[in-house]
Amino acid sequence: MKRIFIASVSALAIAGAAYANEGTINQDGTENEAVITQEDGAEGVATINQGTALGLANESEASITQSEDVDGDPGFSTPTNEATVNQSGETMSASVSQNNYGGLSATNTASVDQMSSGANATTNGFSQEASIVQDGEGNTAQASQGRTNLTSSGQEFSVLQDGDFNTSTSDQRGNLGVATVQQFGMSNSSDIAQPGLENTASVLQNGIGNDSEITQGGNFTEAYVDQIGNGNYSSVTQVSTGFSIASVSQTGDDNSSTITQSGPAPRPTGQATVDQSGDGNTSVIEQGGTNNAINFAFVDQSGNDNFSDILQTGDNNTANVTQGTNLNLADITQTGTDSVATIMQTVTDGNMATITQGGAMNSATINQ
Repeated sequence: MKRIFIASVSALAIAGAAYANEGTINQDGTENEAVITQEDGAEGVATINQGTALGLANESEASITQSEDVDGDPGFSTPTNEATVNQSGETMSASVSQNNYGGLSATNTASVDQMSSGANATTNGFSQEASIVQDGEGNTAQASQGRTNLTSSGQEFSVLQDGDFNTSTSDQRGNLGVATVQQFGMSNSSDIAQPGLENTASVLQNGIGNDSEITQGGNFTEAYVDQIGNGNYSSVTQVSTGFSIASVSQTGDDNSSTITQSGPAPRPTGQATVDQSGDGNTSVIEQGGTNNAINFAFVDQSGNDNFSDILQTGDNNTANVTQGTNLNLADITQTGTDSVATIMQTVTDGNMATITQGGAMNSATINQ
């Protein structure tokens, strides 16, 4: 069964041979369905390609809806909204909805690329899913999904961008990955890469010029980033094979957070939490460890221009940093095991504290 629905794809200009909205649908295989709707404007380009290049049953569904408030030009050379969906193999679903409100008439662009490989497709639901919604001007969203494991598959990607010139990129080439992105404001950027197994990533950014980067090359990891303000930067890299969790919350301007969680097999685990609510704060957390180890790191910086650096390469360590004033520096290094380190600098400005623990079952507290 094949179904194709096209609405307002090509509108012939009265004054000449030029066309307005443009749409292309190519389908090959079984149970395909494609829907294109372009309305309220005349500068939309939509392309849907669905096929069975892998020789598997293709039960793909693709839906593109584009709308603009401007009248458009029948002889346009630059589209106001442009969406492309490519799907091949097994069962998939993709949906793109874009709205341009006029103004600068900058182009919104959405691209979805889905391709499964292997002999086992999911029996219930879609093996790959993608949903993109963009309202505003100059927004760009791209989702690439696939699978490398022959026994399991399934990716989920969802992006909502409301504002102008926001960018979202997701590359899910592992298995059973989930990525969610919400961006409000202007010139925000989100980049998610999930080549591992059963990883979860969630990004919420509201403001101007915020940047989030998440790389999940390990398995069973979770990353949550929440940035409200302007010019904030967050980087989360999870390459461990364990159940690592990273959480970043930044409210204010020009804050920076970097979390790296790594370690050997089978399951080293790290849990890192960063909460920065001032301006110009910087937090760096690096967690390693050996087999079946777990390290905890917590950072709370509510002042301005504070710096925190936590390095945990041992096992089962806990580090806490709280800085509530300005221009403070905290440095914790834990290379041993079963140790606890706490630094609190919340009264005066310009404090500096350093804790180094290399043995076992150490406890250190600095309160300035």
